[in-house]
Amino acid sequence: MVGKSYEGFLISEPVVGRGMVIFRDPNGRRMVTTSVRRVLTTAEQRLLYVETENSVYRLAILDQEAQPASATG
Repeated sequence: MVGKSYEGFLISEPVVGRGMVIFRDPNGRRMVTTSVRRVLTTAEQRLLYVETENSVYRLAILDQEAQPASATG
């Protein structure tokens, strides 16, 4: 099942036990997830799978400096 796709800025690296915060637009709208249960990485270090209490997010990091992260969850 494919969920909604979002683009935004990931504030910090996902941490187990804490919610993930993603700013979704220039007006400051943000998305806060439930607590992270685990973080899986792939051979490509710019692709993460983050499992929270309610969802699984696939994060594609486009550019660590200035580009928004793309999340599907």
